[in-house]
Amino acid sequence: MGGSLYYEDPDTGEVLLDQTTTASEVGASAYGAGAQANGAFSTASGAAATADGLQSSASGYSSTASGDYTTAAGSFSEATGYGGSALGYGAIAGGDYATAVGVVATASGVSSVAVGEFSEATGDESVVVGGSTFFGLIPAQASGTGGTAVGAGAWATGEYGTAIGWNSWADGEGSTALGESATATAANSVALGAGSQAERDNTVSVGDTGAERQITNVAAGTEGTDAVNVDQLETATQYNRYFAASGGADSDNGAYVEGEYATASGESATAVGEGASAYGSG
Repeated sequence: MGGSLYYEDPDTGEVLLDQTTTASEVGASAYGAGAQANGAFSTASGAAATADGLQSSASGYSSTASGDYTTAAGSFSEATGYGGSALGYGAIAGGDYATAVGVVATASGVSSVAVGEFSEATGDESVVVGGSTFFGLIPAQASGTGGTAVGAGAWATGEYGTAIGWNSWADGEGSTALGESATATAANSVALGAGSQAERDNTVSVGDTGAERQITNVAAGTEGTDAVNVDQLETATQYNRYFAASGGADSDNGAYVEGEYATASGESATAVGEGASAYGSG
């Protein structure tokens, strides 16, 4: 149902489009001028829509569903990977089982998901939810395998990285950036809070040089690798109140030892010889 669609370049005369409405396979349906349903049980709806894959569906002007079990909805949308779905003007689902939703959203990785205008999910099993910033110049993107980017302009470029927040960036493998413009560039690093920078492997950063933050409401540590709070530090210093040391006001001479197991305590104290001990100034 439809008819033919013919278009040529007005300047060069080159034929750009010459299609006749066609349903060429069993169970296929074509609706619209130049629509073509070439896959078994496929559906093409809209001028120049093309459904080539088995049980594929193309809806919208020049939409294309070429992979088996694919869905393309929206003008110029394309679903080429097996079982992929492209929804929105110019949306592209190129990877198998990929999903692209939004204007010019692109999901090219296997099992990838891109939601938002100009969003890009190019890594396998990656997820992007967010649009672009700076008038489309910086799209949200997840290019690393298993990467997750949430927020306008968020980037997850490291393998299995997670970036959440406006213009956040997780570039290190297994890194996490949480907050507006937070950046985690080192492996297994974590940047918490707006503007935080995590640049060393296996570290957690809550700020940046010149923009440090306090960590509050920290419980007392109980294990060797736990953090210690100020209350614990104050308690520890109380146990040392019966010992104090100071040097002379005009002297910078320190204690000196020479020999194994020697001990010297006090300004200018000197212990020379194995097991020697010297206590007191001079």
